[in-house]
Amino acid sequence: MPIKRDEAPGFAAISSALQKKYGNQQVAYFDANNGFTKGSDNLLEGVGVYSSTSEHPHWLYVSYGFSDLNEKESEVPGLSGYGFELTLRLRVDEDSKSAATWPCDLLNDLARAVFQMDTVIKPGTALPLGKPIAPGSATAIHAFVIVEDPELRSIKTPNGTVAFLQVVGITLDELELLKRSQQDLFLRIAREGSGQLLILDLNRQSFLETPNTKTLLQQSDSPDCYSPGAITCPSAEWYFMTRASVSLPVSVVEPLRKQLMERVLNGFELTLHGSDCKIVFRTASIASFSIEDTALIIELPSDTTKSFAQKLQVVAAIHNFEGIPVSIEFA
Repeated sequence: MPIKRDEAPGFAAISSALQKKYGNQQVAYFDANNGFTKGSDNLLEGVGVYSSTSEHPHWLYVSYGFSDLNEKESEVPGLSGYGFELTLRLRVDEDSKSAATWPCDLLNDLARAVFQMDTVIKPGTALPLGKPIAPGSATAIHAFVIVEDPELRSIKTPNGTVAFLQVVGITLDELELLKRSQQDLFLRIAREGSGQLLILDLNRQSFLETPNTKTLLQQSDSPDCYSPGAITCPSAEWYFMTRASVSLPVSVVEPLRKQLMERVLNGFELTLHGSDCKIVFRTASIASFSIEDTALIIELPSDTTKSFAQKLQVVAAIHNFEGIPVSIEFA
């Protein structure tokens, strides 16, 4: 049942904090009667939208409903509800005349995950969405990570403390980096690419494709990899006569084994870059190989990939694959 906003101390405290920060820049308030998808299970009380010009013109979406908006219901002393509300910052394009409503559905989906499936939302939470963050769009943003909102600090309300946590849209390879590295490294990369406020730009490509990012990753704890899913190996070679034969140095065994287990077995692609060729590993239902220009594509079932990775040792050896004429020699 909708609350009476003017009589709800938690709601009023959040609105007051936003007004102090953004003045009269609220441009919309969406709820079940306006903006939310009709007929859906709307678990949030509403979403406020503010117009901001910080760094770049953008819409700031703020949820109402993760905290106790009316009277205190949470049994945790000092916290209002779950102790947070979510924000999302969406870049305003030249043709954007009004705030989009899809972020409201996204925040509602996250509320459903928290309320009904006990999903933990906290700084560092990073999950795939299984679809574009903006439904029906061609955006490369298919995942998100949670960070502390850089502009909105925690507030004290009559029902307890409320923090503002920002939903930051990311690509799937950026999600992969988050799973493999510390969040600080990703935030450094993301802020170099989009600014301190981490404003969502639906048209952007992966931050990991920039030269600056590759340099940062080379200086990180994985010197053999210049990006997740890629290994630099200048001496890598392959040739095909009656079968495909791959030649790799023994020094590549450890990074190859690590990426096969952590990346390929999770459905991501792995590429070994030679000086004038590539060897690509992918998962597939059956073993096969193909040739595309200078690239040898090797597709293996998950159990074959796992078995191959587990057999790898830092010694000279030749590995053959059952069912396909492919061999890999480490020398």
